Amino acid sequence: MVKTSDILAEISRLLAEKYPGWPVYANSPPTDLVRPSFSVKCTKVSELDANRSMVQRTVSYTITYYPEVDEAGIGDAEALLDVQDEVTKLFRTGYVKAGGRAIKVKSSTGGAESDRSFIDLQFEYFDDRAEEAGEELLMGMINTKIKEKG
Repeated sequence: MVKTSDILAEISRLLAEKYPGWPVYANSPPTDLVRPSFSVKCTKVSELDANRSMVQRTVSYTITYYPEVDEAGIGDAEALLDVQDEVTKLFRTGYVKAGGRAIKVKSSTGGAESDRSFIDLQFEYFDDRAEEAGEELLMGMINTKIKEKG
């Protein structure tokens, strides 16, 4: 089974590899935020029945980029967009390796504010149900008779 934390760890690894020396925070950044940096937060998990033994999972994350800011607390707008584009490129392969599997991913920009920008990621995959398969009853024997009219 792929855990939500496995995917979060892989996103963080990719960011740290692309931007060495920049902190990558899980969930919310600390109050003494270092800039430039990123935070990665799981925003939604949904599951649909796929069959008796599997579920289809959709897991969404938001990456927040915190650039260096000026005295007024405003980041360079061009730099915000450039990093947003570069982070989006990290996921262009269409999948991320997590939990020993290649998980399908879609990325999109999620807008920007004066001191941060957002990248939204959506992962979709099939996974085993948590419970073990039980001893289900098998269908018994069915006898049928066919009568011909004639």
